[in-house]
Amino acid sequence: MSADDRHALALSGVHKSFGDVEVVKGVDLALREGTVLSLLGPSGCGKTTLLRMVAGFLRPSRGEIRIAGEPVDGIPSHLRKLGMVFQSYALFPHMTVANNVAFGLKMQGVPRAEIAPKVMGALATVHMEGMAERFPRELSGGQQQRIALARAIVTSPRLMLLDEPFGALDRQLREEMQLEVKRLQRRLGIAFVFVTHDQEEALTLSDTIAVMNEGRIQQLGTPREVFEQPENLFVANFFGLLNTLPAAVTPQAGGLARVEGGFGAWSLPNPRGHSGRATLAVRATDVAVSAAPAPDGSLSVPGTLEEVIYKGTSVLYQIRLKDGAALEATGKTESRLPFARGDAVWASWQPDKSLLFPADASGGARP
Repeated sequence: MSADDRHALALSGVHKSFGDVEVVKGVDLALREGTVLSLLGPSGCGKTTLLRMVAGFLRPSRGEIRIAGEPVDGIPSHLRKLGMVFQSYALFPHMTVANNVAFGLKMQGVPRAEIAPKVMGALATVHMEGMAERFPRELSGGQQQRIALARAIVTSPRLMLLDEPFGALDRQLREEMQLEVKRLQRRLGIAFVFVTHDQEEALTLSDTIAVMNEGRIQQLGTPREVFEQPENLFVANFFGLLNTLPAAVTPQAGGLARVEGGFGAWSLPNPRGHSGRATLAVRATDVAVSAAPAPDGSLSVPGTLEEVIYKGTSVLYQIRLKDGAALEATGKTESRLPFARGDAVWASWQPDKSLLFPADASGGARP
């Protein structure tokens, strides 16, 4: 069995242009059977165009797409054996739930005697078997989403494509559906491809994340890899509040570097061997605020607290360092906020939470 045969999806050198505008620029990726890939990025990054090419709604300008090891160029969407779920659900309003779910089976010419048990099996899988005779207008948003999932899985697809499937749901229901779909995917063993701009959703659902910007994959890796080991500033910044400070880097022995800037001079991990002008980055969630330097080996810099922003379960602190640079930190909400605007404070973080990037290597515009 070749490597391609073990992949539910493989893309090689895929490009897509509309007129003179190239929106997908040489994408290569492979998705193993039974795993979940999220195409993650800001609006206009090319992720939905890429999904539409896999679905067969668009043809690549050049490059190859394989599904289950087979080239699909020229094969229409309805013959690619795909399941598809969209943000709008796309249910037929004049059909009952059962007829909506049965639609794909009828299009495939499945014998009538086999359709009803397949429909009820799919509805049972998404816990909606009691809704078979209702119409979409009689269902909540979460129920409609489950019906859309049932319609997608009833045809036994070899690959599932989901385009912003939870975007129309409120936060609580969205989080519930994410976990339900993750359990469904594991039970079915089908490879899923999600398109999303929601970082938390991608981290929750995925085995692999492709972070996209300006038509290119900026990083392809596990959720932990793209969050903890971002390859450039774009990827790092896309995953939440990121503090950036200009620095100069001098490599040292043992995978370390001397890092100097307005904050002082520190010896920090330098796994990629950076040298010269650089950007030191640290996430706001990794920065602690205290009245004195941290005594536990953390890096500490003094500053003045400019803003304290209450956010319910957390507090955002905005700090002005002595060299004029700005730094943000998030902490848990306490019964009494320990600091107020104008207080002299120290911002501290563990050395291994520092990220180093070349000064000019952003990976594209920030989101």
